Amino acid sequence: MQKVFLILAAMLSAFAFTSCSSDDDSTVSLAESAVTLKVDENKQLKASGDVKKWGSENEFIASVS
Repeated sequence: MQKVFLILAAMLSAFAFTSCSSDDDSTVSLAESAVTLKVDENKQLKASGDVKKWGSENEFIASVS
């Protein structure tokens, strides 16, 4: 029983240490919190902070340039 407990404790410890991430959270701020557009309208948004490349998976909904 003690051997099973030790194996279980070792597995739990390994899982706990490998699941922790040391990545820093990125912060991105937009100048506006909400935008409503009608069909064929455009809006340029300004972002600040740790801005990465932005895109849209569905070009029929939004295009990003």
